[in-house]
Amino acid sequence: MSLKLDIKKIDETCKKGEPVTGTLVLRAKDADHLAFMLRVSHRRIQLTRKDYNGPIGEEGIGIGYEISTFGFDQGTVFKGNISVISDQGEARIPVTISIVRDEISSSQGPVRNLFHFTNLAKENMDEAVRLFYTDSMRRIFSDGDRDIYFKYRAFSGLAGNDHLCRAGVEEFLIETNKKSPVLLNFAESGVMERSLTEDKDISVTVRKSGWGYPGFVLEADADFIELQRQEYGSEDFEGNFVEIVFTIRRDRLHEGHNFGRLKLTSLHTNISIPVFVDMPSGDRSARDRHISKQNAVCKLMNEFISFRIGDSTGAEWIERSGKLIERLLVADRNDPESRLMQAQLLLAAKRYDEADIVLSAVERQLDEKELPYELRAYYIYLCAMCSRNDRELKKAVRQVWDIFDRDRSSWRVLWILIYLDETIKMSPERERGLIEEQVSMGMRSPLMYLEAYSILSHDPSLIRRLSEFEINVLGFAIRHGLLKKELADTVSLLSQRMRGFDPRLLKIMGAYFAEFDDDEMLISICSYLIRNEVTDKRYFRYFKEAVDRDLGITNLYDYYLYTMDHQTAKLLPKSLLMYYGLQNDLPPALRSYVYANMIVNESEASAYLTQSTDACVSFAISEILAGHMDENLAIITDHFRFFRGAAGNTADMGTLDTAIISNGFIRMITVNDPSIKEIIVFEEAFRDERTVALKNGRAYVSIYDTDYDIFFVDARGRRYGRQYVTYDDTKLLRIYDFLNTIEYPELDDPGLWVALSERGRNYITVDDRNAGYVRRMIDCDQLTERFREGLLTSLMRFYYDNDMQSELNQLLFDTDVESLTMQERNEYVRFCSMRSDDEARLVIDKYGSYGMDPKILMRLSTRFIEDGAAEDPVILEMCEASFRGNKYNEVILGYMSRHYEGTLRELKEIWNACRDFDADVSLIEGRILEQMLETGAYIGEKDEIFFDYIKHDASKRIVSRYFRKAAEDAFLKDTLMDDRFYMGLLEYAIDEDITDIEALCLIRFYAGRRDLRADRILYPYVRDMAERDIIFEFFMDYRNLFPGLELFAEETFIEYRGTPGARVELNYCIEQNGEVDVEYNVERMKELFPGVYQLRCLVFPGELLQYYITENGGSRSGPVRSGVEKSSEQLSNGSGRHDILQDALTSRTMGDTDSFLELAEDYMIKDRVVREVIWEES
Repeated sequence: MSLKLDIKKIDETCKKGEPVTGTLVLRAKDADHLAFMLRVSHRRIQLTRKDYNGPIGEEGIGIGYEISTFGFDQGTVFKGNISVISDQGEARIPVTISIVRDEISSSQGPVRNLFHFTNLAKENMDEAVRLFYTDSMRRIFSDGDRDIYFKYRAFSGLAGNDHLCRAGVEEFLIETNKKSPVLLNFAESGVMERSLTEDKDISVTVRKSGWGYPGFVLEADADFIELQRQEYGSEDFEGNFVEIVFTIRRDRLHEGHNFGRLKLTSLHTNISIPVFVDMPSGDRSARDRHISKQNAVCKLMNEFISFRIGDSTGAEWIERSGKLIERLLVADRNDPESRLMQAQLLLAAKRYDEADIVLSAVERQLDEKELPYELRAYYIYLCAMCSRNDRELKKAVRQVWDIFDRDRSSWRVLWILIYLDETIKMSPERERGLIEEQVSMGMRSPLMYLEAYSILSHDPSLIRRLSEFEINVLGFAIRHGLLKKELADTVSLLSQRMRGFDPRLLKIMGAYFAEFDDDEMLISICSYLIRNEVTDKRYFRYFKEAVDRDLGITNLYDYYLYTMDHQTAKLLPKSLLMYYGLQNDLPPALRSYVYANMIVNESEASAYLTQSTDACVSFAISEILAGHMDENLAIITDHFRFFRGAAGNTADMGTLDTAIISNGFIRMITVNDPSIKEIIVFEEAFRDERTVALKNGRAYVSIYDTDYDIFFVDARGRRYGRQYVTYDDTKLLRIYDFLNTIEYPELDDPGLWVALSERGRNYITVDDRNAGYVRRMIDCDQLTERFREGLLTSLMRFYYDNDMQSELNQLLFDTDVESLTMQERNEYVRFCSMRSDDEARLVIDKYGSYGMDPKILMRLSTRFIEDGAAEDPVILEMCEASFRGNKYNEVILGYMSRHYEGTLRELKEIWNACRDFDADVSLIEGRILEQMLETGAYIGEKDEIFFDYIKHDASKRIVSRYFRKAAEDAFLKDTLMDDRFYMGLLEYAIDEDITDIEALCLIRFYAGRRDLRADRILYPYVRDMAERDIIFEFFMDYRNLFPGLELFAEETFIEYRGTPGARVELNYCIEQNGEVDVEYNVERMKELFPGVYQLRCLVFPGELLQYYITENGGSRSGPVRSGVEKSSEQLSNGSGRHDILQDALTSRTMGDTDSFLELAEDYMIKDRVVREVIWEES
C-alpha cells in the first residue's frame, strides 16, 4: 500500500462558533496515478474535493477542509474522521476539535482560569486590572467554581476611581486565597523639627511587603501639615518603596510644641507617624518658668477649692499652699503675683506683720512699673485686709469697683469684690447675677462656680430655672461630690419645666438619684426622657427601675420597650404584659416584640398570651399583608402555624398566603463591625447584585436562591468578603413547612419563582406546583443563563410525562432553538420527534447529529427509511451516529449496507452488526470484497467474509477477482492462506479457467497430499507448465502423475522472491572434497512470474554449492540472501538412479532376490523415462 498522507490526525482547538480550516495532501509512493474517494463522518466537515482520478506528482493532491463548530457549546469536544479510499490503499484521519472556554490574550499568555489570572496580576497588575472588568473575564469565571464566581461578581462590581478598581482586584485575589494582603509601614518612626523660619518640605518613606496593589490614602490631623497629594498607587512605587513629600507651613505654627500625625490608610493597613515641631520663644527659660507658674497656680486653686468644700482644714490648706508659693518664689523672687499670693496666705495665717512687709515690697514695684489691673486690684484688696481699718476698707472697695467697671469681663476682679465688698454678700440675688453675667461672657472658672454653688446651696429658691448657668454650677458641684437633698428636690421640680434634652442635666439628676435613691427624682428622670422622646438604650436602667418600683408614669411601659435591648429573650415584667394584653398601641416593631416575648416565654406567660391571642393574630396578619417582616413577626407566624385556623384570623387565606410567601424568604443579617455600612447579596440565579444598607448593624433582605453569598461595604466604598467580616445570617421563617400545606398562588416576582421551585434545595425538580413558575423562568432575563440551563429540558420532560401535550407543543413552538445548549437541543429534538419528524429533521439539518441521543436518531432515521427515503446525507449521518452509539436495527443496517461509504474497517463493523442481527449480509460482503480488491487493503476477516459471501448469490466477477488476487498474495508474496481458500479455489477450477498463479497455488498446496480428485483436476496444469518449462521443486511430488518430471528430479532448485522487474543474479562456487573454487561464477536468475526468480542447476554427489543472491534495480540493492546447496540425489534419501542401482547390486550380493528385482525394475522405469524425455526434446 503506497498511499501517503501529510497529516496523521486533525487535533485543533478553537473558540465557540469559529471554523477550523486547513489542507491535507495525498501522495502515492512509486505511483504516477492515483484514484481516490474521500468520505467524512459528519456533514460539518466540508472538503474542497471529494474524489479524484488522474496523474499525481511529487507535490501530491491538496484537499482543503473546513470544520464548522456552529451550535457547539464551550467545552464540547467534537470527534469525527475523514476516510480516504484509494487504489493505493486506505487511511482514516481522526478529527478532534475542542471548543475552548473563553480565554483572554495577555502579555503572559492566554488567561483561561484563576491560576492564569493570578500569574498575570503578579507580573503586570495594570494589565490584570484592565482585564478584570471585561465581559470576557466574567465569562471565564462564570464557568468555574461557584464561590470564585461570587467573589468575582462582588469585586468586579466596584465602579469609580482607579484606586477602587485596583482595590477590587486586590481583594478578589486575597479572598480567593491566591495572595496575602500587601502590608505597608513607614521607614521612619516620626518627624521632629525645631525653630522653623520658613515653610519646609519633609520627605518620609513608605515600604511595602508582598506583591499586589499597594494603593493608600494619606491624611494629616494638623493644619500645619500640608499634603502635596493624598492618593498613591502602584505606579508611585520604585520597587518596594515610595517617597512621600509634605510641607510644614511656618505660618500655621504657634509657639511651643506643635503636634500632628501623618495617617496612612490602605486596604489592610492603618498606621501613622507623629510630626512634632518645636517653636520656642526667644527665652526658653522664661517660657518654662511661665508653664511651671501656671501649673502651680492651678494647684493652688484646687487646694483652695478643697479647703472651701471641706475636704481639707485651714491649716492643711495653708501648709500645702505655702509650699507651692515657695516654689514660685524660688523660680522668680520678684514676681508680683507670687508675692501677692504669699501675702494672702500670711494674712490667712494672721501673720499681719509679715504680710505687711511683703505688700511693701510689692508697693515699690508698683511705683517702678505699671502692673496689670487685676494684680493692682489684688494688691488693693490685700492692703485693706492687712490694715484692718474700715476707712481703708471702704476706700479699697471704691478703687476695686472702679477697676471692675472699666472691664466687667474680669472674673478675677469680681472674685476680689465678692470678698471685699460686704454689700455683695448681703444680697445673694445680686451676687448670683454678677456671677451669671460672667458665665454669659464665657467665664468657666471653678472658683466662681464654687461661689455660685455656695449661694445656691444656701438658698435653693434662687434656682428658678435650669439655664446654662445653673447647669454649669450644679455640674461643678456634682464633679466635686457636693450633693444636697434640697438642691436635688429643686432640680427635680424644675426639670418638669425643661424643654429640650440636655445630657448634662440628666447626668446631674442621675447623680442625685444615685445618691438619695428618691422615687420623685426617678419619676423626674423618666418624665424628662419621655417628654423629650429620648430612647437611647443607655437610659434603660431608669425605666427598668421605675417599672420595678411600679411608679405611675405616663408612657413608662412604652419607653421601657423603646430603650431596652430587644435581643434579650427574658420575660418582660408581668405588669407590662398585663397592660399590653389589654391595650396595645405601640409602634409595630415594639408590638411584635411584646407578642413574641410572650410566645418565647409561653410557659410563664400563657395567661397573657391567651388573652392577647386575637389581637396578636390580627396585628401580625395586618403587618404581613402590609409587606412587613422581622424576627418577632416570624416568631408569631411560626407559633400560630401561619394562621391556618387561628382565632382572630379574618383575612382572605389566598391573599394572606401570598403575603406570607412574599415575606417568607427574608433573612436577618447582623454585622458587629461599625465600619461596615452596607451588605451586597449575590445569588446564583440572578444577574444583578442587591445592596442593602445596615441600620444599627442589621439588615433585612429577601434571599431566594439557596446558592448565594454576602459581601460587605465600608464608608469608603471598599468591599470585603467573609474572610474579614464576622456576621450572623438568620433565616426568619420556617417557610418550607408552610409551603407543603398550600397551593402555590400566582406570583409576578422572579425571586419567588426561584424560591418556590427550589424549596431549599440547590436544584429544581419540576412538578405540578412549580411548573408555571419554571415556564416563566425560562424566558426571564433577570435570571442568569447558568441558572436557567436545564430548566427547559426538565419542563419538557414534565409535560411529556404528564401527558400535557398542548403545553408541550406551545413550549416547543415558543422556544428559540439557537439559544439552546447542545443538551437542551437534544431534548428539544426528542420531543419534537414525538409530534413531527419534519420539525426534528429541520433542527438536525441545521445543527447536525453530533451530540444527539442515539436513541432519538435511531427512531427518526428508521421512520424516514421506512417512509421510502432514498440516499440522503442527513439520514446517513443520523444512521451512522446512532450506529456509533450502539443504537441500531435491521432497517438502519440495511440502509447503511446500501449507502454507507467508508474504509474496510468501518464496513466490517457494519458487517459484524448485520451478522449479530442475523440480517442479510450479502450486499455489504460484496462491497467489502470489491473495495478490498480495488484498494489493495485487507482486513483480518477477509476469508470469513469471502466464504460466507460465496454461499449466497455471489457475483462471479467478484469471486474471480478475489481468487486471482488471493492467489497472487499467496504465491507471489508467500501470504499465509486459510485451507478453505485452496479448497474453494479447487472447486472453482472445476467449472472455471484459472490463471497460472492460481494453478501454482493449488499445485503447491496439494503436493504430497495424495488427493486423487485434486490430482485429476490439476494434472492438465502440471503438464502444461512442465511443457512450458515452468517447474518448481514442489512439482517433484507429481512425478507419479507425470513421469516426465523425473527428468528434473536430480536438479537443484534455487528460488528467490524480490522486486518485480529487477536484475537478480546468483553468485556461486563449487566445493568438492573440501576444495573450493577461488572465483564465484555469476548467472542471472529467470523471472518466472512478477517477483518470483528461479535458477535450476545440477549439483553432483559430493559437491556443495555455495552462493549468494544479489538484486539490483529494485527496492533493495546488493546481496539479499546466501546459502549452501547439496546434490539433489544427496537430499533425496536414496531415490536417485545412482542410489537405486547401488542398492540393487547390494541386494543381489546379499541374495535378496525380491529386493533386487524390485529395485532393478524401478531403475529401468526411471532410465526409460529420462531417455524418452531426452529423445523427445532432441
